Amino acid sequence: MEAGAFFRTSTGVISPDSVILQCYQLAKYYHLDPCIFLDKPISEVHRHMMWTGKLEDEVQQAREAMQADNG
Repeated sequence: MEAGAFFRTSTGVISPDSVILQCYQLAKYYHLDPCIFLDKPISEVHRHMMWTGKLEDEVQQAREAMQADNG
């Protein structure tokens, strides 16, 4: 019998493909080897995604404020 193609976590059920894709997204964003994130527990990958998303939101808000100031 084959193992199911998903993981159960405290936040629900996720597919391995989505975790791998998140690792590659983080690696691309931070210009790092994806193995750095692939070697981490799923909860840590999710935490990195959460904080990176918040960082990106702040960067975008700062860009918009600068554009508004430069009119």
